[in-house]
Amino acid sequence: MHRFVFVILHYKAIQDTLECIESVLNNSASDDYSIVVVDNGSNDGTGNEIKKRYIDNEKVSVLISEENLGFAKGNNLGCNYAKEHFDPDFLIVINNDTIIEQTDFLSRISEEYNRSSFDVLGPDIIARDNKHQNPCYLIPLEIGALKRKIFLLRIYYFLTYIHLFRILRYLKKKMIKDSGKNSLNESNGSLSHKERIQDVPLHGSALIFSRKYMKQFDYIFYGDTFLYAEEDFLNYRRIKYNLMFVYNPQLKIYHKEDASTDFILDSSRSKRLFIFKHSSDSQSKLLKKLKSE
Repeated sequence: MHRFVFVILHYKAIQDTLECIESVLNNSASDDYSIVVVDNGSNDGTGNEIKKRYIDNEKVSVLISEENLGFAKGNNLGCNYAKEHFDPDFLIVINNDTIIEQTDFLSRISEEYNRSSFDVLGPDIIARDNKHQNPCYLIPLEIGALKRKIFLLRIYYFLTYIHLFRILRYLKKKMIKDSGKNSLNESNGSLSHKERIQDVPLHGSALIFSRKYMKQFDYIFYGDTFLYAEEDFLNYRRIKYNLMFVYNPQLKIYHKEDASTDFILDSSRSKRLFIFKHSSDSQSKLLKKLKSE
């Protein structure tokens, strides 16, 4: 019998977090699971509200962080608590704006592990407009490719800051239309969300880590970034340590996307500035890591 722990990072968007928790409680046929919620420095009382709501539910633990630790450190806080208190066979780290509707979600994880002994497993993540976010496309882990990406992110930040990003976006769309190419299809190559795939990068909104992975690393996520590039750092580990990453479309989860950033950012411009800044910072740290080897 396998032991499962869900880790959910909460930041202010309480309705999304409650829906996520309830989806786990209502669709877990196995009783051998727990939920760890980390309030990531919301400082608006919503963390304590969640804690009060589930105070009599032994399945749910709520941790309160006084500061916003970012995605990686916030999740690491919850994962470390889960390992210390529940000794899980699997850590299921999901965004607070995701929903589970499969009653056999946990048994399907066990079945895949019996088949592949995976280190990390990714489900079919179904987002808005029926977009499938797994298997995840990432740029190659090469110094040249990373430098180009960082340069573009900084250009995008600057153009957004001086209110010229819309012009760049218009020209880019026009170029794509004139060339008759679909950039989305090009970026995803020939990978299909309908097929089970091994040795593939996985999307960060829903990740399942096995005990085998937990034993190999002190922290589930690389903790020096605030937000973004978590998939890139996991992919770096996959390649460096020859880890078994598996995408299995028989596992499904629904992703509303960007609940926390939508909640705190009041305009599309401020959201773009936030994304470009933190993406650039995180990719720069990944570049530094590659250069140090």
